[in-house]
Amino acid sequence: ILAISLILILSGSFTSNIKAQNSSDKAAKIDRADGFDTPQESLAAAIGLINPEKLQKYPDLTITNALQGQAAGLTVISGDGGFSNNSSTIYIRGQHGGATPAIIIVDGIERSIDNLAVEEIGSIEVLKDAPAKILYGPRATNGVILITTKRGIHNSRNIKATVEYGVSPSTRMPSYDYATLYNEARENDGLSPYYLPYQLEGYRNSSGQNDVLYPNIDWYGTFTKSMGSFRKVMTEFTGGSSKVKYALVAGYTGGSGIEKVASSTQLHRFNVRGNLDIRITDFLSVCADVAARLESRNWYGMTSSDLFSKMSTYRPNEYPFMMDHAEIGMEPNEDGSPYYGGSLLHPDNVSERYVNSQTDFGLNFNFDKYVRGLFADAFITFDNMNLVGTTMNRTYATYSVDGYLDENREPQKRVVTVRKINQNDNINVSTEKTTRKMGFRANGGYKGAYRKHEYSAVAAFRYYKSEALGANQDCITTNTTLRLNYGWNGRLFAEATAGITGSNQFSRNRFLPVGSAALSYIISTEPYLKIRASGGHLGYNPNGNYLLYKTAWTPSGNYMLGNNNNTNAHITQLARLGNERIGWVTQNEGNIGIDGSLFRNRLYFGADFFFEKRDNIITSLSSRYSDLIGNHLP
Repeated sequence: ILAISLILILSGSFTSNIKAQNSSDKAAKIDRADGFDTPQESLAAAIGLINPEKLQKYPDLTITNALQGQAAGLTVISGDGGFSNNSSTIYIRGQHGGATPAIIIVDGIERSIDNLAVEEIGSIEVLKDAPAKILYGPRATNGVILITTKRGIHNSRNIKATVEYGVSPSTRMPSYDYATLYNEARENDGLSPYYLPYQLEGYRNSSGQNDVLYPNIDWYGTFTKSMGSFRKVMTEFTGGSSKVKYALVAGYTGGSGIEKVASSTQLHRFNVRGNLDIRITDFLSVCADVAARLESRNWYGMTSSDLFSKMSTYRPNEYPFMMDHAEIGMEPNEDGSPYYGGSLLHPDNVSERYVNSQTDFGLNFNFDKYVRGLFADAFITFDNMNLVGTTMNRTYATYSVDGYLDENREPQKRVVTVRKINQNDNINVSTEKTTRKMGFRANGGYKGAYRKHEYSAVAAFRYYKSEALGANQDCITTNTTLRLNYGWNGRLFAEATAGITGSNQFSRNRFLPVGSAALSYIISTEPYLKIRASGGHLGYNPNGNYLLYKTAWTPSGNYMLGNNNNTNAHITQLARLGNERIGWVTQNEGNIGIDGSLFRNRLYFGADFFFEKRDNIITSLSSRYSDLIGNHLP
């Protein structure tokens, strides 16, 4: 994809006489499960960093697609839903014994990254090994993308506006000389030609896609444009005083796909985010965040993958698009419209309306005034999402025309009805999704230093609940951890974490002890070289497998009884035999790595060797047994 962008940036920065605080003020504590930020060189865990500014240069309106190639061990598989509907699936260090993607944590709670505009993101971290993942609960075992949104900086002011417009040309489309090549293929297989000479002559002299007997259709040229477009307008206001920090990001994103039949895909998206931090007293600060995404999307009633599948498999002489009634010997339509051929014309039209809102509220306590190094914080978050999709089913009658030779060897034609008319203007709800998420996190800890020694201890608790319309069971997880850190002389760093993770998806043993440890040593500072090792025991609960410990029954049609078979009896059959022994999927893993930089930090490098062993994976054994004993074994 080639993007041509016009970017206009207006920015200003004003600093008061009071010197702005150091860089640790730029990143809020809300993103860290350990309660405070840790310098990258002090990390013993395997964590990759992604620069959000790089994502702004990627010409795609879906952020997950822009993550490709941004970190070692990160695999991004793009979807095939077409423009603005092709979110990628993200894996970290493989699929872990199944299609189990990584989770995304945004400001402390599991959220979709595609609800964000790139301009909202302050930092992105890729958490790969056990010490990095253990803090984020049982769904983090497959890896975590940790995102912190932008926050203000004390005693500064910055205003930025960006306007972009771009085009995405299509690079490759197939072409055909179908009839001649089809005959050639049959001859290569020792078969007689399918198309007779008079038909080849007809195609050679075809009048185009509306030729009744000899249509010659360029599917890609007819149904797709040479390029799509995207547009973007964003504004940012960040800054603060000595006691208040603020960040406001708002903007519009839109674009169109390459389909040109009916109405092409259209996207209109509005993002707004406000992050506010207020210092109430010397020991108490408050943060309050609100964000929303409103989106309207309209597209061709056929998915992008289905459309391209049909365009690549339909013959170029499949049928004429439009036919004059006199030419095919039929009465004219009442509305004067032509007769249509084929099934790609006038399909359904689909519209979606999407609303997502996020609210965060937190308290930060700094007890340095009383006990130096003592701190605590607590955050609560609420998310609501609603998606409504509507479909308008309005189709025209379509016909195909077959050519044949009569008894005098003269070409003739006959008309065959392919689809009957359906011109109602009814709009039906085809998709409806509503989800609610609530998260709570609390930390309390102490950090200090003595001569060459640095140490800290942090106790943390996390609670996460997700509710979905139509789901039989809410997803509830908890995570309680204690982390100990030690550093010596700025070169040797060690950490150990013990915890108990919980899930409501099991009948018994809903809580599992977990643990991890990591050690790193900085061999040299110039050039920079660090070695590290880590390991851990984690638990995983696969989201979506609800109530497996309960036996379930399902309706299975009706059975007619009585003398005249007029008594209707409903049939119920066993769908699943509950298994109370189903429990945690456990994983033992280890990691050895090396990081470094050369040429005064101009070249960075890193390498990791890791292993994972996962046990007690939940699966079904039904296909291993004969139908004679039933399909009920879990």
